[in-house]
Amino acid sequence: MRRKWILAAATVTVVLLAIGGFGVSAWALSQQGEQEKQPYTRAEYNAYIDAAKETNPQKKIQLFEDFLSKYPDVSLLLKLPAIRGLYQTYNGLKNYAKVIEYADQMLSNGEKVDVGTRLEAAYYRTLSFNYVFNAKAADAN
Repeated sequence: MRRKWILAAATVTVVLLAIGGFGVSAWALSQQGEQEKQPYTRAEYNAYIDAAKETNPQKKIQLFEDFLSKYPDVSLLLKLPAIRGLYQTYNGLKNYAKVIEYADQMLSNGEKVDVGTRLEAAYYRTLSFNYVFNAKAADAN
């Protein structure tokens, strides 16, 4: 019985994560827009959406990096999911040095990032570090 509850909770979590995409939902964006002035421009939003919808990992990385370089002062509402998309995509490509770089960038935002995303970034960073760490390297200490 306990296994069924754990499996049900895991299934609900996966479904909620899948619905949320990269952390920016249409509902959240519409609510944000109603409460205060739009924190980003339409061009910024379109550039983010184009990158988030891309299925080719190499092109996705290029689009996200172009987005972050073209709009360095973009709202955190779009910047954080873009960084998250980068470290997840780099992890899929097994480029662990870049995973660590972007996970650190996510973690450097501190309290501006929700606890779940910080935990995920720390997990990806730790996992990647285990893959790239070489105890016999000269700079291991």
